[in-house]
Amino acid sequence: MRHCVGLKLIISVVENHDADLLRLGLKNLENITVVVLRPDQLWKRKDIDAIFLSLPAAERWGAVPIIHQAQVLKTKVEDRTKGWPPYAVSGVAMARQDPRDPIFELQLILDSVFKAVELFNTNSEQIQAIGFWAEDLGLRNHRIEWTEAGRIIRSFYEDWYSARSLNST
Repeated sequence: MRHCVGLKLIISVVENHDADLLRLGLKNLENITVVVLRPDQLWKRKDIDAIFLSLPAAERWGAVPIIHQAQVLKTKVEDRTKGWPPYAVSGVAMARQDPRDPIFELQLILDSVFKAVELFNTNSEQIQAIGFWAEDLGLRNHRIEWTEAGRIIRSFYEDWYSARSLNST
């Protein structure tokens, strides 16, 4: 396994076969885990600090559409007592001129989420692990082949943390 110090991602898919293909593309990147769960099970995991949700799903915690920007939102106490993680990260609004391309959308989501979490983590509280439903990453209806999606996620992740390690030296 290759190790990158950084945010842990837990990506939930519904089918074992899809999970295997996604893992193949990720090539055992240590901080990214693929799990087979129904969407209603992911948010109950105790090993995530935040869950990525579409804008409409995150409205209950105050999400508003901001072009190319995700938001870190604190979940409500009553939600946390039901098992929700302490934070939700909202989906991303696209600009009218953005291409309607699944690869562009996946990269935009990852970039926006990583920027929002990086900014949030300058505070005393930290998000160290975030859960994603594969569908919320645009990985539905085979818009991107699972192995290719894994490669894109792996490449983005490695590039993101490689750039940060160069900037910190």
